[in-house]
Parts: sequence; structure tokens; C-alpha cells
Amino acid sequence: MNASDRPTPSAESDSWRDLPRAVRRMYDARDVESARLRGAQLNEVVRLTPQTMLANSGCAVLMVVLFGSQASMGMWLWAALIWGVGLLGLVTWRRRVLHPRETASSRAVHRATLHGALLAGLWGVFAMIWFPEATPGQQLTVATLITGMMGAGSFVLSPLPLASLAYVAVFAVSAQVALWRAQDPSLLGVATMVFLYAQVVAFGSLAAWRKSIALTRAKTQSVRQERLLAVLLQDFEQQAGEALWEVGVDGVLRHESPRLRELLCVPPEALGEISLLPLVQLQSAEAAEKLRLALDEGRPFRDLQVPWGQGVRTRYLAFSGKRLFDESGMTLGWRGVLADVSEKVHG
Repeated sequence: MNASDRPTPSAESDSWRDLPRAVRRMYDARDVESARLRGAQLNEVVRLTPQTMLANSGCAVLMVVLFGSQASMGMWLWAALIWGVGLLGLVTWRRRVLHPRETASSRAVHRATLHGALLAGLWGVFAMIWFPEATPGQQLTVATLITGMMGAGSFVLSPLPLASLAYVAVFAVSAQVALWRAQDPSLLGVATMVFLYAQVVAFGSLAAWRKSIALTRAKTQSVRQERLLAVLLQDFEQQAGEALWEVGVDGVLRHESPRLRELLCVPPEALGEISLLPLVQLQSAEAAEKLRLALDEGRPFRDLQVPWGQGVRTRYLAFSGKRLFDESGMTLGWRGVLADVSEKVHG
């Protein structure tokens, strides 16, 4: 198995020295986990497409308005290209919304890098052509726009590090060329600041990617563990003949399972709407009071027996449970095990 086939490790465990290797694995690894990771990261970027395209189109309009009568046919053509890219981005966003995908190929994320570089290149062309001949006021506005677009765009693209770095690099180089073409020695300090600013933005986007990928992997691991736990609980209920019960602070049953419905004799559609204490009250007022006291005391309890059902042979259910707390110590509810002990009682 070569390097591209190994699953992507946690970005949090990678040092900055190993960052290039970690990025390469995310982009080029062919295992299913990496494909899902790419899909999640790409979806994070695509999700903001309407806002980013609106910002780009709006800024293009502002630039044309700013130059007013100085706006040449070339500037109008440039603005049309920005609007065209925005429309294509919205089409891609719409298609992905209508047909969501959990995975993404290596080719898809590399294509996103090209798209990011293309958009940055269009803004770079504007700066290189029209910044040198602009008035001081116009130059100030263009400089503010370019640096703002560089920072905001790199943040939006941070889930895809190569796209973010390409975006920043194109903007930084274009800004340096525009400042050089202005032939103004006083702009040397500005060129230096842009160079330093671009490095900070690049490192910031990489740090954001590390956090983003760690969060995505944590969510994936949590979902995997929840599914595994659900399977284990189902096996437990089927083999042990017992059922798990759980109620929130409102007392409504939250955990649903065929075995629990069977023991409580309630229809499937009603289990998530029934409060436990009123349900027990229907069977035995004395048992309901004992269960209420046990829940209110907050201490774990075991084998609280409740006669269940009417007929020739009454069944007996035994409740065991304990209170659930969150990290701050607040009560979340109660959870426990419900068992049919009829044979033990009648024996």
C-alpha cells in the first residue's frame, strides 16, 4: 500500500513540519474516509458560494462606479467576466444543493484550486492594469479592496488549503506588480506590508484548515460511535430480554426500541410522546409514587417493581436507572434498564 492509499491522519497530530504531507494525503488519498473528508471540506466552501459571489459581483460594480467616466471598455469587459464567474459559481452551488454528495474526488478539490486562482487572477488583472493610473483616492479604495478580498477569500477557502494558498499567492503577486507599475517610491512600504500581510493570511488559513479538518474528523468519529453503540444496544436488548429506557427533564421517553415498546405495551408512534410517570400511574399509583421519589432524589435505584397490565396473570417490570448530568452538572434526564421479572415474582 503506497502513501496515497493510507487514511488521512488527524490534522491536530501533525506538526507544521508535516503539514505539506498532511495536505497531500487529504487531496490525493484514495480511501473512503479521505473521500468523505474531501466532500465535507468542499461542501463547507460551496455552502458560502451565494454570499461570496454576491460580494465579488457587488465589488466589481463599485469599481466601475468608482472610476466613472474613466471606466474603459476593458474595465466593463472585466466586470462582465466577474459577473460571469459569479453566475457559474451559483450554477455549481445549485447543482450541489440539488444533488448533495458526501464524498469528493481528488480531481474535484484540485479543480477548486484552479477556480480560486482564476477568481484571484481576475482581481489581480484589475489591480495591475488600473491601479497605476488611478487617482490617489481611487488607489486607496483599490488597495483596501484588494487586501480585504485577500483576507476574506483565504478564510472562506481555508477548508481547501491549496485553493486558499493559490488564492493568496495570486493576489499577493498581483498587488506587488501593481505597486511596481505605479513607479512611486513612496509605495515601497506598502509593498512590504502586503508581502508580510500575505504570509500572515496564508498561515492563518492553514491554521483554520487544521481546526476545520480536526472538527470534521471528530464529527465523523462521533457519528460512527453512535451507530456502533446503537447496534450494540440493539444486540443487548435482543439477547438479554431487557430494554434501555431514557427520559429527558420533561419526563418524556426519548430512547425507542422494539423491546421497550413490547414491554411497555405502547404503539411505535406514541413512544416519543409519552411521559414515563403518567404511564406508570395508569398501572399502579403506588409504584408511580415510588418511581417519582427515586427520580427526584437523584440517586441511582435498582429493581423498582411495577405491576403491569390487567388480566389473569399480571406482569411485573423492574426499573433500574440513574440521573444524567452535563459537563456543568445540570440534569439532562434519567437513563436505565427495564426488565420483565414476572417469572421471578410468580415463582
